[in-house]
Amino acid sequence: MVLKLLHIASAERAYFGEKDWQQLSLVSGMTDAFFLATAIVACPTVRERDGLALSSRNRRLAPADRRKAAGLYHALATAPTVEAATAMLREDGLIVDYVAERDGRRLGAVRLGGVRLIDNVALRGQG
Repeated sequence: MVLKLLHIASAERAYFGEKDWQQLSLVSGMTDAFFLATAIVACPTVRERDGLALSSRNRRLAPADRRKAAGLYHALATAPTVEAATAMLREDGLIVDYVAERDGRRLGAVRLGGVRLIDNVALRGQG
């Protein structure tokens, strides 16, 4: 679908948020692979004061879950390993779908009260 839109729009640039790093990486790779003229521009993740990445999904969180949700960023940013981040998230009561490291980033997805949240952070010293 994104490929079709990029072809139709014929834009010089398309902006994608770093919050969904996997999507950004996929679209960037696709534009390179198909020699598209559209430059993919990465936009930094905007965060709440407590570190939670801004998302329309945040509104669906119950107040207690919203308070826990900031733990996703905290665990990804501060845990020394993937295993430690996973343990921190589970201890905070988040259901962990995954925590992984790829391309100099630590990525994670969790569920709280039926809401799936994703986030990622640059690994120290890698960007």
